[in-house]
Amino acid sequence: MQGYGSVPHYCQYFNCTEVGRRDYYGDDLSDLIFLSYLYRRSLHDVSTLYRIFTFLRKIRKSLIQTGSTRKYLTYAIGEIALVVIGILIALQINNWNGWKKDRDLEKYYLQRIVADLETDLFEMDRTVNSGSFQVRMAIDILEYMDVNTEEFVSLFQKRPREFVLNAIKTYPSGDSIPGILNKTFGINSKQLWAGQEVDRTDFTFREMVNSGKLGLIEDLSLRELLIAHYVNETAMLDIQDIAAVVRSNYQEFMSREKLPIIQNMTADEFFNRLGNKEEYETILKDYVYGVAFGLGRFRTNSPKKTQMMIDSVANYLQRL
Repeated sequence: MQGYGSVPHYCQYFNCTEVGRRDYYGDDLSDLIFLSYLYRRSLHDVSTLYRIFTFLRKIRKSLIQTGSTRKYLTYAIGEIALVVIGILIALQINNWNGWKKDRDLEKYYLQRIVADLETDLFEMDRTVNSGSFQVRMAIDILEYMDVNTEEFVSLFQKRPREFVLNAIKTYPSGDSIPGILNKTFGINSKQLWAGQEVDRTDFTFREMVNSGKLGLIEDLSLRELLIAHYVNETAMLDIQDIAAVVRSNYQEFMSREKLPIIQNMTADEFFNRLGNKEEYETILKDYVYGVAFGLGRFRTNSPKKTQMMIDSVANYLQRL
């Protein structure tokens, strides 16, 4: 049962007599205003409020019957203050509930970002290993052609030079092209035609930006770190283009040579049929430098910065 239009009645929350129902409708409107507000805020302890209001009504009736106008006015002001305080408390509770929901949502998104960053680490490691194998393979072929690869690599800048040296260390001679004179030469050398590239996993970050939820991250410094990380690291993906170019050049050269079923050839058979050996040497040198330069950052700098970002987010999550 309801009174005053759409204002919910107390009796729907607890048992009360018909006398109580009829008595309620003649009461002060401030009771209804406060109760209606609390009802909309989903505060359910209405029975306690009803007992409080019943007690206050008794005081009000007693003051009216005794004709004490001054005391009644004092009481009325106090009742209004009580309503205001109750509304403020309800607002504070509602704000706290909203804040708690935001923190839960913030934690959810940050956990997803950590998962994305860990995927980035895995992809970088896989791509670097694949590129290192290709570089080692190209070095082996150059050495088979009597090229002084040590002198050649010493001319590289620091990062690509370290990439090549690490590839040689990771894949000792003979591992990339086992028994270079047997038929595995053709099978392995064809792996130089194409390779993997790092692709940034930024689904969660882009979702937060597009939906306007990036502001859920309360820590301003962490938010700025994440923005800088994704902007800078995504821009660095273009550096891989040089690796794609040298792989494409190698493939085009091999296609022009029109060598039959290269995967069945030994090294001797391949070079006997190869027409332009000097161009092939140049293509291989460009290949070594291009892959080392294009992927060098993803062996050192990018994994280090990504791990630092993971640690920063993980430390913040522990404080939530």
